[in-house]
Amino acid sequence: LPDITLLPAIAEALGIDINALFGVKSEAVTLPMSGGKPVADAPEVQDEEPEIIIAQEPEEEPEKTEEPTEPAEPEETKEPDDTEETEESGETDESEEPEEPEEPEEPETTTGQAQDEPELRDYNVENDLVVKCDINSAISGGDIIVDGNVYGDLTAGGDVTVRGFVRGNISAGGDVSVSGVVSGDISAGGDVMLGMTPEISEINAGGDATICGDLNGCLSVGGDATIKGTVRGQVNAGGDISVTGDVNGSANAGGDLSVRGAVNGSADAGYDVTVDGDITGSVSSGGDVTVRGTVRGSVDAGDDAGVMGDITGSLTAGGDLCVTGKITGSIDVDGSVIVTRENN
Repeated sequence: LPDITLLPAIAEALGIDINALFGVKSEAVTLPMSGGKPVADAPEVQDEEPEIIIAQEPEEEPEKTEEPTEPAEPEETKEPDDTEETEESGETDESEEPEEPEEPEEPETTTGQAQDEPELRDYNVENDLVVKCDINSAISGGDIIVDGNVYGDLTAGGDVTVRGFVRGNISAGGDVSVSGVVSGDISAGGDVMLGMTPEISEINAGGDATICGDLNGCLSVGGDATIKGTVRGQVNAGGDISVTGDVNGSANAGGDLSVRGAVNGSADAGYDVTVDGDITGSVSSGGDVTVRGTVRGSVDAGDDAGVMGDITGSLTAGGDLCVTGKITGSIDVDGSVIVTRENN
């Protein structure tokens, strides 16, 4: 048989169009011309499928990204580093041991007075002073506010407020307010407010004074005085005096005097006196005297007197006397006497 590959050359020599001979133009040319090759080229069309597979391969790439995450080998390499670090940590531990004495910040967290006292500061300012820690002493031309304890003296041209105790003296041109115990003397141009019983000291206030505790020292105020405890010392007030406990010392009021306990000492008022307990001491007033207990001591009333108990001591009144108990003592009344029980 003749070699088919020679047909195109023979057809060209004879001037015959092979495509027209077979009835196929461009397509026929491409197909036969690819007789052996297109068959080989056909897989090229199939080669596009691996291109699709290649497009799928990036989906497998995240699996490859997981592979680098999986290798724990670098971590294993860190483990020997850790061992080295542990060896080094042993050295750092040795360095930390000397740091331990440096770390304790106990002076800031503890309230030990013995540790704090050597570090206490003294302040001297022209204007207001506000301190939120313990101090030794302070001088201010304005107000002083200490949110802590004071171990020394305080001097202020304005008010003094301490939310702790004060071991020294206090001098203020304005008010004084201390929530803790005051061991020294107090001098204030305004009011005085003490949250606890002061130690034996002298307190002078131009205004009112309130002590939430007992009075063991001497208190002198230009206004009213309120003692929420027992008076063992002395209280002098230009205004009224109110005592919720007993008066074992002396109480002198320019106004009224009210004692919810007993008067075992002396009580004197320019106006009325009211005693809820017994009187074993002496009571005198420029106005009325009302006793809801027994008079075992002496009572001197400038006006009327009323006793809801017995009178075993002495009583004088510039007005009337009303007694609901027995009179076994002595009485001297300018007005009338009313006794609701039989007089022995």
